[in-house]
Order: sequence, then structure tokens, then C-alpha cells
Amino acid sequence: MTTEDALLAAVAAHPADDLPRLVYADWCDENDRPVRAEFIRLQIEIANKETLPRATVNLFAHLWKRQQEMLDEHTGALLGPLAGVVQPLNYEFRRGFLDWVSLTLRDFLNSRERLEPLVPMPEVRVSHAAFALDELASAPHAGLIAELSAARDDLYLGGGFSGVIAAELAAAAPALSRLRRLLLTNCNLGDGVAEVFRPPAFPALTDLDLTFNDLTDAGVIDLLNTGLPQRLKRLFLGGNPIGDQGAMELADRLGPVPTFEHLNLRYGTNLGRAGHAAILAAFGGRVDLF
Repeated sequence: MTTEDALLAAVAAHPADDLPRLVYADWCDENDRPVRAEFIRLQIEIANKETLPRATVNLFAHLWKRQQEMLDEHTGALLGPLAGVVQPLNYEFRRGFLDWVSLTLRDFLNSRERLEPLVPMPEVRVSHAAFALDELASAPHAGLIAELSAARDDLYLGGGFSGVIAAELAAAAPALSRLRRLLLTNCNLGDGVAEVFRPPAFPALTDLDLTFNDLTDAGVIDLLNTGLPQRLKRLFLGGNPIGDQGAMELADRLGPVPTFEHLNLRYGTNLGRAGHAAILAAFGGRVDLF
């Protein structure tokens, strides 16, 4: 392991600590990388000031101006191996290092050699997944993905889409060991969606978006029976024909979970007065109904 490897490993091992980052910045200065060194120190200074009162932050506007200048002039060097792959606005630096990066699934599948060497590893967000979801199960680096979007908005297909995507997701599940957010808006998955989430699928998942998927009360109950919703922080079920029975099951079985943070039931569910009352009593401010 080189000195640089050791310094980067320390940054990855202590993500909330500025000291390893500043030590790495010193090393960059000593090894003819002044731009990298300045950028790390600059972003750490910004992070330490951005939560101050607005009037105080305004006194340091020159820091943000310099940050933008550096991003405009040195984007390629700062992105390193991802330069030319990740598109503008599809990444963010935080405290001197890539915090997250968003790629289409096709670009992700073609970027293994660019992504795997990154230390620390940014959060990898993958979109347009429905175009090549069948290839994800065999991708050796699928475990890097933190967010996956296979929303129906991404493509135009006729009938049979729901069965295809359900089967491909089930096949890919073992490879997606670090997946935290899964977006399946408008995929027409129906009440069979629970089959995708049988244990031990998606052990790290915290956010699941099933908006507009034709889930009825039976589908909600089957989903709850997998135990997955009880492990989530946020669940989006809006736009599904869920009635009072499904609402009461959600209230009884998900409402008491202390780690659950938010339920979305907006966009045209079939809840009646009893369902609304049960949901509000169980979730209070943790639910969106309208």
C-alpha cells in the first residue's frame, strides 16, 4: 500500500472527520497537486460555515465564488476516472471528495474500472434501470449501487412490463446488497410485487417507492407479510387503489415501528373515513394523505 492509498483509506474509514482529509490535502501539496489540496481545504471550510446564520454566511461569499471557479476550471481533474462519463449536475462534491454520482444503468455497467478504484466511494445512484435491468444480476460491481430507479417514465413498453421487471429485480436482488433506495414508480407491478421483496432480498433498503403500481389491499398485506416495510424508513404507496383494509393493516403493523419515518399515500387512493382515521392515528405527522 502506497502512502496515498493509506491516506485515502483513512478518509474512507472516518467519513465524518475532517482531519484525514486535511492530512491528505497536505500530501497533495507536497506531491504537486495544488488544485486538489486547495479544493479539499476550501470545501471543508465551506462545510464548517454553511450552517451559520445567513447574515454570517454572507460574509464568506468569496468562498463559494472560489469553489465555483475551481469547479468550472478543474472539473475533469477533480472527477478523475469519471471525467467524461458523469454528466453535469449528476454529481456533487462534499468536503473535497465526491459525495454522490448519478449514472444511467448503461453507463454504470460500462464503468466498473472507473468506479471500483474510487476511495472513498461516493454514493452511486443509477437511473434508467429498466433499459438494462436484466444485465444487473451479473454485474460484478452491482453492490456499489445505493439508489436504483426503474420508473416507468424511463421507457415506453407495452404489456408484460410488470412481469419482466419483477423477475429481473428478483434476479438482481442478491447483487444489490448495499441498495438503500429503490424507485419503481408506475411500473404496473400489481399485487404480485411482494414476491420481489421476500427475505433476504435488499437487506440495506430504507426507501421504497411503489407509487402508481396498481396495489390493492391484498398487495399491501402481502408486502407487509414480507417484513420489508417494517425495516424501511420511508414508503411511498400513493396512486394505488388501497382501501380501508389496507390502511388499517398499515396502521396496525407499520405505525408502531419506531424507526419508520414517513408514509406517502397521496394521489388517488381509495381510503374512506375509517382508513383516514386509522392512518392519522397511527402515523400523525409521518404521513402524506393529500
